[in-house]
Amino acid sequence: TIEVDGKKYQSNSLSIKVIKAENQSAAAQQGSSGGTTTGIVGNEDLFITMQANKKSVYQNQPILVTTKIYTRVNLEGISDIQYPSFRSFIAEDLSGNDNIDWTLENINGRTYRVGTYNQKILFPQRSGTLKIEPISIEFLVRIRNTRQSSNIFDSFFDTYRTVKKTVSSKELTINVKPLPQPQPDNFSGFVGSLNMSVTVSQKNAKVNDGITVKTVLSGTGNLKVA
Repeated sequence: TIEVDGKKYQSNSLSIKVIKAENQSAAAQQGSSGGTTTGIVGNEDLFITMQANKKSVYQNQPILVTTKIYTRVNLEGISDIQYPSFRSFIAEDLSGNDNIDWTLENINGRTYRVGTYNQKILFPQRSGTLKIEPISIEFLVRIRNTRQSSNIFDSFFDTYRTVKKTVSSKELTINVKPLPQPQPDNFSGFVGSLNMSVTVSQKNAKVNDGITVKTVLSGTGNLKVA
C-alpha cells in the first residue's frame, strides 16, 4: 500500500504454498552447474505428455493437442523426434519458434521445470474411435561425473558428459462423432463458429482515388476450407 497526494493505492495480495522438501534420488541430485551425479536418468526425472483439450468431438471439429516437457535434469538439447502420423487428421502446427518458456511445477512432492514444446490443431476427417500415436523425443542430458574423494578441492575438477535419453508420451484416443443427418444442401463442410468483417481504408474519396477493402475471417474451425 502506498499513499500519493493523500490517496492510498493498494495492490493485490499473493498466496504462497510451501511444500515439504523433496527427497531427491541419486539420479536427480544437481550440482552447482547442473547435471546428475550418475549416468542414470530415471523415468521420474524426465518425461513428456501429450494432451488434447477435447476427447469427444464432431467430424472436422478442431482439437488442440499440447506436448509438454517435464524435467528435473539439465537438458542440452534434442537429437531426434518421432512425431505421430496423425492419420485421419489434418494437422496445423501452432508453434511459432524454438524457444521454450519454462515454469516450475510441483508434482507428487517433486519440483519440475515444465515447458510447452509443441501445440497443434487437429481436424478429424472421419468419424469413429481414432488413435493418435505417442510422440517420442530423444534428449541430450548433461551428466556430472563426481570424483569419489575426501579432498574438498576435487569438486572443482568435476567433469561432465552428455548422454541420450529417449522418452515417449502416452497415445491419445479421440471419439469422433459423425455430423448430424441430413446435412443442409448448402453445407460446405465447415464445423465451428465463423465471423466475417469488412473494412475500407476511407469512406470519402474522389473519382479515381484508390480504396483498400479488407475482409477478415475469424472464429473456430478449419478456416482454410471456410
